[in-house]
Amino acid sequence: MCGLALAAGFAAVLPGPAHAQELFSWWRRGLLPLELTPGAWVRLERLEAAEGRVETDTLDCAVRAAQPDGTRWVELRVRSETESWIFQLDPSRLRADVDLLDAVLELYRLPGDGSAQAQDLAQLRNNRLVRRHFQDIFTSPQLTRSTLPDTTWSGGRLAREEVVLSETREQRVPMGRRTLIHRTVARSQAQISAQVPVFHLLGATTTTRVETAVDPPEPNRRAPPPLIALLQLRCLAFGTDGATALPRAVLAARAGKR
Repeated sequence: MCGLALAAGFAAVLPGPAHAQELFSWWRRGLLPLELTPGAWVRLERLEAAEGRVETDTLDCAVRAAQPDGTRWVELRVRSETESWIFQLDPSRLRADVDLLDAVLELYRLPGDGSAQAQDLAQLRNNRLVRRHFQDIFTSPQLTRSTLPDTTWSGGRLAREEVVLSETREQRVPMGRRTLIHRTVARSQAQISAQVPVFHLLGATTTTRVETAVDPPEPNRRAPPPLIALLQLRCLAFGTDGATALPRAVLAARAGKR
């Protein structure tokens, strides 16, 4: 994903359009520093609620290995799934002005049966659903940053910073005597700590509210209820003692490609 943001964008890994979007919004504004030290890992709890449906899951992201050319291997696993994903990326391409998908050099699916299946990156980059994950939900947000009191974690103390992105957008469509108004209110709030490896995220809450109204209001007709979506990410655990060797299945699949 730009550690996480990058991998979270793969629709096959995380089913839902919101997962990468908020992280991408923070990253492209320089708000999520990236740490790709082999052995670093982080575990996140994810909760997503929209249209009366609530989904929860746990995500593991780990930096496996560093190559002599400076590239890194990152592994991602959704706990409720038997499969995991591992990809090679070039940190030098991880810039805010460059498409994040272009930083991915190789991608493998590990279905849990001891094999590794190489994925077609060209097909992935051209997938419209995947590309939706890399759409910034903000256009010109208001940004606020503030220092929070230190928090206690596993007997130690973590320094924290709060980052908030907020924005309200309106689209007005003339309809004869009236104007149809689409209003989107987006707010993304994150707690960041440089002591948390990979991408320094302790927790985040993002809400989007989409409202529709007519101006002037139509008598005896209620406006439709707003559409509200919520995404929460919470760090459960992290460390720097993870595995650094590439899975044998990936090594075998790479050798078979040559």
